[in-house]
Amino acid sequence: MGAVKRAKSSTADSIDRLLAVAPDAMIIIGADGRVAHANTQAQKLLGYSQDQLRGQKADLLIPRLRIHRNGKHRAGQVARPKIHTFGHGLEVLVRRSDGTEFPAVINLGLLEVGPDTLISSAIRQIPPGAGEELSLRALVDASDDAIIGKTLDGIIVSWNKGAEKIYGYKAEEILGHPISVLIPAGRRSEFPEIMKRLRCGEHIEKYENTRTHKDGHPIDISVTISPVKNKAGLVVGASVVARDITEQKQAQNALRQSEERFRVALKSAPVVVSSQDLQLRYTWFNSPYLFRSEEDLLGRTDADVFDGEEGARLTAIKKEALRTGTESHSEVTVTVKGVKHHFDLVVEPLRDPKGKLLGVLCSAIETTYLKETIVKLQDALNEVQLLKGLLHICANCKRIKDEEEQWQVLEVYLQAHSEAKFTHGLCPDCLRKLYPEYCR
Repeated sequence: MGAVKRAKSSTADSIDRLLAVAPDAMIIIGADGRVAHANTQAQKLLGYSQDQLRGQKADLLIPRLRIHRNGKHRAGQVARPKIHTFGHGLEVLVRRSDGTEFPAVINLGLLEVGPDTLISSAIRQIPPGAGEELSLRALVDASDDAIIGKTLDGIIVSWNKGAEKIYGYKAEEILGHPISVLIPAGRRSEFPEIMKRLRCGEHIEKYENTRTHKDGHPIDISVTISPVKNKAGLVVGASVVARDITEQKQAQNALRQSEERFRVALKSAPVVVSSQDLQLRYTWFNSPYLFRSEEDLLGRTDADVFDGEEGARLTAIKKEALRTGTESHSEVTVTVKGVKHHFDLVVEPLRDPKGKLLGVLCSAIETTYLKETIVKLQDALNEVQLLKGLLHICANCKRIKDEEEQWQVLEVYLQAHSEAKFTHGLCPDCLRKLYPEYCR
């Protein structure tokens, strides 16, 4: 029994010596969840005496704190305290003896002393207002945006993880350096103007510019710069929030190039493409084509542009496409400046990515030349008259009987029934017969 008492006394002395040199308020919690030891700092912080603290339940002092222990009791060990941290930087509310609570940061650890495993808790009170500062700092560090603090001389004084990710510099590499190291050489003339506006208290929002990464490659950024003022209201520095928009810019440029290629291709193509809203007002088309300018079409309907039946038919075709939600194919005729034009028209519903109906998209290929060519060919065919059937020709005078039973000169009949033309002359036989002297 005496040996056991001496061992316990030695353990208690070891713990007391550990607590005495601790800079924070320290509480040791036993296996039963009650306070076994507390140092002087804990007594002052919590408003209890040593005797009052001993035996208190831990959850009365630190509500809502849940402790899960994995410590093992090992007998026969030397009574020398060993702390193994398992809960670091926990923000909690601690309750004083008068019932009031205050925010604190607590560090938990397993305290092995001889055969016993206890729980140590170091408590540090968070000063008033510091809780918000800690939370703000955590938000700044967790942000993907670069959040940078700088003086009015442009010297960097704060640098978060987002800035490290975007620019490539670690905080220890960049703090104390001028922010101009991030600005490309050809754009540093902008810096004095920005600082001038900040000194006047101006807030610069969503300012797009180019900056330089640590490895030298350019970065497109969107920057918001806000003046930082002291308690007297004087501007003493600036807060810079930057977002990397390089990929966004690249996507925009790629889209712009694609749209330009599409525009040039459509402008050169023998097709008229246009879009109209739900009221069938023209909102876009690839080329004025038959019209003098965009003003002749944009904002107007087919009924406004084309008179009478032509405008009414175009409107009816497009309304039907809106009603049914299906594509239609039609042949239409429109008159522009007194000239009729024929088109092969395709109308299909225009929808947004979510399927909402926005209007119609139309494509029209002019078929006027083709139709005119077909008419000319038909006219030419109609003019061609074929001689067929039994033709009656006089064996003596060589006259021919026509459809009305009249005898006609052969030449006259052939000219009336074909496109043949005649020229007169003598064949060799007739020439010898009629002009023998000449032939000799």
